[in-house]
Amino acid sequence: MSVAKEFHFQGIDIYIEDSVMDLFTAYKQHTKQDREGCGILMCSVDKNNSDIYINYATSPQTHDVRRRAYFFLKDKRHQERLDQVHKESKGTIFLCGTWHSHPEDKPKASELDVSEWKKFINGNSGVIQFFYFIIVGRKEIALYTYAEKDIKLISQRVKK
Repeated sequence: MSVAKEFHFQGIDIYIEDSVMDLFTAYKQHTKQDREGCGILMCSVDKNNSDIYINYATSPQTHDVRRRAYFFLKDKRHQERLDQVHKESKGTIFLCGTWHSHPEDKPKASELDVSEWKKFINGNSGVIQFFYFIIVGRKEIALYTYAEKDIKLISQRVKK
């Protein structure tokens, strides 16, 4: 496992693996024709639940709705991939959030992002304490979570 990024939040260390960062890089929106990339995040935790490893992310799929400044995860292959990874890992890797791109250098969550994340949180139960949401910008990524009844920016970091 090779880790490209590390974040810290409320005593938890969050690591994003190189392969996931490489996927994000492939979906940066550099031109006006580029549509938002999107997918789900899958992670594992250490035995003390203090380290989160974002091991996998799905890429945009054929039936997803993707526009310049909008996306909707519609393709059932995201769930199929989650089920496959969960089974192959014997239940040690599971859903932990979503990611999408923005056509800006320093991405910031929109009102629609926050609204959709709250729906996601209400519609999913997690093995981990927090769900995570990543926005991939042209130069930085932003990592958010839901804590204390609100969406919180954990960090914004320059990409590798």
